[in-house]
Amino acid sequence: MQNPAAAVLLIVASCASADCQSDVIPWPEGSGDLFGSGISGDAGTIVVGVPDASLGGLFEHGRVLVSNSEGILVELPTPPQESGLHLGSDVTISDGYAFASCTGRTDGFNGNVGGVLFWEQLSADAWSSPQLLSRPDWDDQFFGGYQIVASEGVLVVSVPGLVGGYPAAAGALDVWTMGGPDGYAYAGRLSDGGESGSFFGASLDLNASLLVVGAPTAGAGRVHIYDRSEASFSYRGFLEGVSEGDQFGASVSLFGNTLFVGAPRVGPGSVGEAYRYSIQTGLPSPNMTYGAPEGASANSRFGLSIAGDDFHVCATGLLNGQAAIWRADVVEGLPDSMITGGFDGRIRDVYADGAGRFYLPDEFSGDVKVLNPRLDCNLNGICDPDEEGPDCNNNGIPDVPCDVVTIGDCNLNDIPDDCESDCDMDGLIDDCDLDDDDDGVADECDADNCGSIGLDCNGNGILDTCDINDGADDCDGNGIPDSCDVSDGSRDCNMNGIPDSCDIEAEAEDCDENGIPDSCDIEAGAEDCDTNGIPDACDIKEGAPDCNDNGVPDDCEGLVDCDRNGIPDECELKGNDCDGNGVLDDCQDDCDANGTPDACEADCNGDGVPDTCQSLPDCNSNGTPDACELKDNDCDKNGVPDDCDLAGGSADCNANGVLDVCDIVQGVSQDCNGNAIPDECDIDQGTSEDCDKNTIPDECDLADGGADCNANGILDVCDLAEGKFEDCNDNGVPDECDLEILGGGAVISVSFEDFLGSDQLVLDSQIEGLEFVGSNQNAPWTIRDATTGAYNLSSWDCMSDSDTGNAWGGQNYWICDEVAVTTALDKTGNDGEIILPFGASFFELRYSSFSELSLVAYDEFGFEIDRDLQPGNLRSAGNESGPGVLRVSAKGVGQISSVRITDSGNFWIVDSFNTDALYQGSEFDCDNNMLIDSCEIDANPKLDCDNNGVLDSCDVLHPKFDCNMNGIPDSCDVSNGFSSDCDGNGQPDECQLLEGSAFDCNENDVLDACEIDGGSLDQNGNSIPDECECIADLDGDGFVDLLDVVVLLGQWMSAPDGLPDINGDGMVDLHDLLLVLDAYGPCEL
Repeated sequence: MQNPAAAVLLIVASCASADCQSDVIPWPEGSGDLFGSGISGDAGTIVVGVPDASLGGLFEHGRVLVSNSEGILVELPTPPQESGLHLGSDVTISDGYAFASCTGRTDGFNGNVGGVLFWEQLSADAWSSPQLLSRPDWDDQFFGGYQIVASEGVLVVSVPGLVGGYPAAAGALDVWTMGGPDGYAYAGRLSDGGESGSFFGASLDLNASLLVVGAPTAGAGRVHIYDRSEASFSYRGFLEGVSEGDQFGASVSLFGNTLFVGAPRVGPGSVGEAYRYSIQTGLPSPNMTYGAPEGASANSRFGLSIAGDDFHVCATGLLNGQAAIWRADVVEGLPDSMITGGFDGRIRDVYADGAGRFYLPDEFSGDVKVLNPRLDCNLNGICDPDEEGPDCNNNGIPDVPCDVVTIGDCNLNDIPDDCESDCDMDGLIDDCDLDDDDDGVADECDADNCGSIGLDCNGNGILDTCDINDGADDCDGNGIPDSCDVSDGSRDCNMNGIPDSCDIEAEAEDCDENGIPDSCDIEAGAEDCDTNGIPDACDIKEGAPDCNDNGVPDDCEGLVDCDRNGIPDECELKGNDCDGNGVLDDCQDDCDANGTPDACEADCNGDGVPDTCQSLPDCNSNGTPDACELKDNDCDKNGVPDDCDLAGGSADCNANGVLDVCDIVQGVSQDCNGNAIPDECDIDQGTSEDCDKNTIPDECDLADGGADCNANGILDVCDLAEGKFEDCNDNGVPDECDLEILGGGAVISVSFEDFLGSDQLVLDSQIEGLEFVGSNQNAPWTIRDATTGAYNLSSWDCMSDSDTGNAWGGQNYWICDEVAVTTALDKTGNDGEIILPFGASFFELRYSSFSELSLVAYDEFGFEIDRDLQPGNLRSAGNESGPGVLRVSAKGVGQISSVRITDSGNFWIVDSFNTDALYQGSEFDCDNNMLIDSCEIDANPKLDCDNNGVLDSCDVLHPKFDCNMNGIPDSCDVSNGFSSDCDGNGQPDECQLLEGSAFDCNENDVLDACEIDGGSLDQNGNSIPDECECIADLDGDGFVDLLDVVVLLGQWMSAPDGLPDINGDGMVDLHDLLLVLDAYGPCEL
């Protein structure tokens, strides 16, 4: 079982982030010189004092080291000051500041006045120059800075010789705050508790809430406690050692509210001792005393410095290489302490980072060694992972002696309990648990002790052998309790608790030797008709009659003997039971007395009466009842033969002898419109059209997606065949559909449902092609959202022409859906104007008004073209037909440019518009002239000069296709000879000259590139004909002179590819020289 007091070691070990000696922080440049007289750390940075180190030829000047980002110690910048300065006697670091005391500072020739230097960290590895902290009243032998400590912006400095010099003085503490405009400020002096000769300030520690001060030389020694609030301190009192001369308080260390105190002179030979206090309120007593580890040498003086955390305490001493490490709390079975090894020189100070690591400076090696005792469970100086021996649970901790203590070893086999079986997980391993599975049954009789181990037929958790040994019956000696043998009832038929086999052996009858007592067979249903206690099967086996072999003695059966011949009927049915009903034929009904039972006569309708004995319907008088000839002769399942239906006038429109309804059901005929009439009859009788003669009614073609682009209810193919519409491009689609100008213009249906939720929005030009002007009384067009409930509106389904049932307010005005517009629902007498910038051939609207409403159409000059007047149509006035319609048209004269809605001085609303106010064009009409392009070209091929199927007027809309902007595609300009294209790039030459992509240096209307391609010389290869240049100026200085002759002669009689072969004949010769001489002088063109 796990030891709860030691379980914390498991947690500590699993959380430790370093080996038990995880790191070394070296000082590559030195050692000795009281290396490590002081050590401290903050946020991963370590500072070390070396007070006896020389600097710049000054003996015992001292140096201060700090760890850098590479993990080595480097010196903080310190200019040489004076021998005996003892810089680094103590050090501390906090919040980006490093501090070092210089207790040997003389301040001139004034003895050991002391002082403190501090540096500010500027970056990861950069520090400022030092500044000095001191007080003007520090004097000879004051040793200012003997101990220093800093935390959260406050520095506390001990001055043990204050007023009178050490050791006679009572001592005091001086306090500074760091930061502010000057970098620091003096905050005052603390002297409460100080007394003459006590060495007040021999040790210090500080955190956010406490300041502790050691005064070890008076009596047994004391530790004074101050409560801290930022830079203010209040004296609480002191703790005191045990015996005179113990030097209690020689060292102090805080870890939260835990105080550790060293007393190096305790014990025989001054081996030293340490104490732990929990500081809450008042002045506590120690809750743990740490004696010197076993084997400590005399004069070890453990406690000269101290540090600790929740798990371990470390105290340094006087002897080289030795420091004591204690477990913070005793764990029974494990060593409580150890003395360090592996150090060369004296360990003068120790710093704990609170995460398990202890930093110990080795004076002789000049290294700071980092120990983590959390990874040395038995404190033997060997890291747990490096210990020899088993680690069964692979937790990095040796089984012996650590895990067997911290986890437990109840069976004392040196194996931790967590490595052994514990099937009930109760913390007690099976070897130590008399009831492994904690079910209340001792293991020796437990049938399921963490897995089945023997028979337990009754599932009571106890082995069958134990049940029998405890008195359970086992009459047949089969090792199974009788209660299990009979538990399913199959082996104890009479439920007497005794297996049937034992009952039979005890003389119970079993006549059929089936292993079941006869009494049970009878109780289970075996017949014993004469109740003689013997099953009928046994009676019959012994000779009782059973003529029908039904297993029942005839004496016990009340068998029918309808003919009273003494033989049960069932025994003489063979050949005498025509219908197989178990009744002799002689004993059954025979309505026609023909000697055949009625049940065996014809009965086509199955009513139990022979057909010959009843009168049944026979519509065709064929002697067979109708009900008997319906199979395959009643296609409509109406109970009447089909030939009788047809004779009675049922429909057979195609005279094929089959009812129409059956032709449709059987798929012989189609009925695409569902009117119960075959399609061919609909067409033949004229009830349906079949304009395309495909034997399918047109309405079905349309329903199945047949093309009707203009939605006029007639197939496009028929519209075209009948000449109702043009199809100039023969694509099978009426031209008005190709052009998307149904009804003569591009119809735009304008509903206002997109404005749902925008009640009272003023309309102006939100809908493309319509400009809402408002009334002549300056009332604007506004959106009216019915769902606000602010208007008396009713909703009509304008698609299916029915009342939706939705209504708001007084329900007076009809609208489609939920949104309408008006200028006159807030004020009577308002009209409303709408301008159509692109014109329209018609304008239609849905409305609802209190009184008559007019729609007037105007042309571009403001003259009236058309007018429509309709009556008021309020729902409240009895109108149950939804919104009304007003429509005006251009009547073939011009176009409508604006419309105005007016009434007789009452309220009105408009639900929607339908108009062709904005023709959008189509893919068939590139110039938007409402003519199909291909048809225009067919009528006048000159409209497509390059035969690309696109009107020239559309081709030239692309700047690159008509570069000279003459309205003719460039390719046609070139092909027709209107423009030259000497380089064959498809672009007229004049366009290239205009845009600067080609040149004509001699202005002969031929591109330079073409002239050169045609043979004009360009000997210098600059794409400019030589005739346009001073080609004889071979050196390019603007003159043809002797220098050019020199250039020419330099290649005399050579054949260059270009100049100086001026005439291009392939040779530099006399001809070229003459050309140079002919051009002699300034270049002129």
